[in-house]
Amino acid sequence: MRTTNAVPRKRRKNRLFQKTKGYVGARRHLIRTAKENIVRAEAFAFRDRRARKREFRKLWIIRSNAAVRVRGLSYSEFIYGLKKANIGLDHKSLSETAIHDPAGLDTFAKAVRRALAAGGALGGVGRVARPAEGKWPCGGGVRGGVGAGRRLDASGAWM
Repeated sequence: MRTTNAVPRKRRKNRLFQKTKGYVGARRHLIRTAKENIVRAEAFAFRDRRARKREFRKLWIIRSNAAVRVRGLSYSEFIYGLKKANIGLDHKSLSETAIHDPAGLDTFAKAVRRALAAGGALGGVGRVARPAEGKWPCGGGVRGGVGAGRRLDASGAWM
């Protein structure tokens, strides 16, 4: 007796067509185009789940930056000061504090100022001072790098 694949095939097709709910025309009714569109849609969904996390992080940083600048600090100084003061806040909770609890953010800003003042880092976080003679240690200009801003003389030696 010949065996058929009818029930598993029907189940597989039904599972496929359930995923195409909301699609129009052949994308919903023809198996090959439905399959192609599902593969494409799932690829976009995978990519965009990660993109959504990046977008939210950007939003939280923008909000926190705006709130911190009102209090006279840059965002990088604030984050550096939080680390020095051993205050463990993530970007989301920092953003929520900035929106819903301005007094709490003021408290954090004061703690950050104290931590930065104690470390002598206020006003100079992450900033590199230009050497007095105007030359970088690598011999280059602003861009730096080996040989940047230097040239060869007639004998082929570096000037």
